[in-house]
Amino acid sequence: MEVNYGKTLKDYILNYPITFYLIAINTCVLMISILLDSMYEIRVLKNFLGIHTNVFEPWRFVTYAFVHNGLQHYFSNNFFFLIMGPPLEIALGKVRYVLFIITSILSTSFIVYIFDSAEGVVGASGIGFGMMAIFIYIFVFVKNVMSKRLKIVVLVWTLIAWVTTFTISGISISGHVGGFLGGAIFSMIALNKEKIEENWNRKR
Repeated sequence: MEVNYGKTLKDYILNYPITFYLIAINTCVLMISILLDSMYEIRVLKNFLGIHTNVFEPWRFVTYAFVHNGLQHYFSNNFFFLIMGPPLEIALGKVRYVLFIITSILSTSFIVYIFDSAEGVVGASGIGFGMMAIFIYIFVFVKNVMSKRLKIVVLVWTLIAWVTTFTISGISISGHVGGFLGGAIFSMIALNKEKIEENWNRKR
């Protein structure tokens, strides 16, 4: 599995529109968040759109995923989507890719809400950990898709991601676990290794 990202932004958008619009939405929300935070000197969108486990407000189960705690949080998630989203968009196909994103968003918020006690949990890292689960599924069950280089990248990233999850303060462990579980369950229920191979070979 090697990806042709294209030479221009237009090429990227045409080939990987779902990934592009995921990043674009996150970017727009970030700019709005920075503007509002500077105006009101509080985390406006985090307070209004993040997951609060002591209240049940259904919109938060989705909106939290598009809000980030500053530039570092934004870049760490969206740079990963930029690079690792396209191979999944190819392998899964656009419909399954969208369904996966929805699944990982909801599984993350569900686990956080049930097992955590936090206010203002935000960020798209649950989607990233769901992607990790799907890459591991492909690594194990689909033998003729992932290149050796991509396998190494996935293994190293998986190790770093889980180590930092449990060693860096302020990270939502339940959020990362929820995203990973969502991706794993989606892989087992909705993915077909023959279809993944077909999608990849046709795109390549």
